[in-house]
Amino acid sequence: MPVSCNNNSYNGESVRSDKKRTIFFNFLLMVASIIATLLLTECIFRLVSPQNLTGSWFVSTDSGLLVNKSSGTAKHQHGDRVVRYSFYEPNFRGAPPKENGIKILVVGDSFTFGLLLDEEDTYVYHLQQHTDKEFGTGVCQYLNAAVGGWGTADYVAYIEDFGNIVKPDIILVFFNGMNINRSVNRGIYTLSDKTN
Repeated sequence: MPVSCNNNSYNGESVRSDKKRTIFFNFLLMVASIIATLLLTECIFRLVSPQNLTGSWFVSTDSGLLVNKSSGTAKHQHGDRVVRYSFYEPNFRGAPPKENGIKILVVGDSFTFGLLLDEEDTYVYHLQQHTDKEFGTGVCQYLNAAVGGWGTADYVAYIEDFGNIVKPDIILVFFNGMNINRSVNRGIYTLSDKTN
């Protein structure tokens, strides 16, 4: 009798061991299937509908304001057009700030930023070139802090957050009709209902 009892115990452990192996094998099979499906889907998308490869250049400040990153470069691709943006402290696109000269802080939206434009094709760059030609190189410097999608409230928020760091001599605001709508929708600043 003791022998048959041991056989039953051994058979029970064997069955549990087989179940564990089956569960583990099924789990591995599921993981392998998911990975294979993702790879196959990626290959199909790359062949049928390739996506533009774009790096991010936006960061959010402690106050929640979306700004350009403060260093490095970012690649932006749209169709066959590929552009690289360069960034400098604090959140400027273009050339690094210089110590001397009149600092002209430029704020605006994607038109001012120069979305999908090489630096030499932005109108902030052309302003710099014309100013250098008229007054001499190094007399003034345009600092492009514009961000795509900004509205007038974002301009004010940027100056509140970074004005003491940049210490501009002049602030140049580029404005279009969408800027007011963006500011109202964002709700950074609101009017009080008090009539006093």
